[in-house]
Amino acid sequence: MMPRPKLDQGLRLRLALVVEDHPDTQSALAVHLEQLGWEVALASDGDEALRIAHERRPRLVCLDLNLPAISGYEVCEGIRSDPSLENAIVVMLSARSTVDVRAFSLEAGADVYLAKPYDPDELSAIVEQFCRARQGI
Repeated sequence: MMPRPKLDQGLRLRLALVVEDHPDTQSALAVHLEQLGWEVALASDGDEALRIAHERRPRLVCLDLNLPAISGYEVCEGIRSDPSLENAIVVMLSARSTVDVRAFSLEAGADVYLAKPYDPDELSAIVEQFCRARQGI
C-alpha cells in the first residue's frame, strides 16, 4: 500500500482546480494536468470555484478571467484572502492579453498570467517552477 501524500501548509499536494466556463477548454486543460500527475477538480463559474477552493484547498488553480457570476479577478482575490490558500499557485488564463488585464491579474494575486491560446509546455514549465520554488513554504 502506497503512503498517502502529506498535506502541504493546508494545501493538497497535487490537487489542481480548473476554473473555466467553456467545456472544451476546461476538458483539454484538465486532461493536460492529469497527464502531468495532477488530481483535477472542475468549476464552471466563480462562485463554484470559491466553494471548491475553500473546501478542497488545491495546490494549483488555473483560472479563466471571464466567468459567469463573479470574475476571475474576484475569485483570485477570494483565494488570496483565505489564509489556508495563501500559498496556492494561481495561473490566470484569458484570451484578453492587454497590459492592463495582465497587470490587474497580478494585482488581484495571480502568480502568472498566460494568454489563450496558451502553450501546454509553457504552462507545465511554469507550474513545475512554482511548485519547486514553494516546496519549502
